[in-house]
Amino acid sequence: MLQDSVNSDLRREKLKHSKEKILLKSNLREYPLDNIRYAAYSVTDEAYVLLKKLSSKIIEVSLKQKGRNSVKKTAMRFTEELKNEKIRADIFKNNSELREFLILKALSYEEKSQPQAEDAGLTPEQEKELDELISQVEKEIKKESSDCKKQDPLKINQTWEEKYAGKNKKNKK
Repeated sequence: MLQDSVNSDLRREKLKHSKEKILLKSNLREYPLDNIRYAAYSVTDEAYVLLKKLSSKIIEVSLKQKGRNSVKKTAMRFTEELKNEKIRADIFKNNSELREFLILKALSYEEKSQPQAEDAGLTPEQEKELDELISQVEKEIKKESSDCKKQDPLKINQTWEEKYAGKNKKNKK
């Protein structure tokens, strides 16, 4: 409806300093005043906006161009923003219960009780078997490390600390 009013009911007036002005009428039943204000604010970078109450149901929106931008393009942008604001307001209204729930959930703190788990430990037989496996692995590691020292005449497997530990002590004295 407002789109049609831009094209058909559009009234242009030449003002002083060659500034154009467009007057739009908006029905308060279709678009609440807050939506009109938000849409008007979104086009204030391109035009001066004046809202005037003509009756209890009609608001007149006056757009006066600021710069070189076309006032008609600004009016079209205003109508698009007005439609978008109506959609935003509807979404905001429809999601009010969800928003309230999320806020209450975020602000209310309930300490969660830890469920008492049954003893998840090992049986004595399993502990004994695990200890035996660990001791076997430790023996294999010791055997491999002692074999490496015997088989490494160039000391390639030697760590940096092992290689330079003696030299640092000599230099410090």
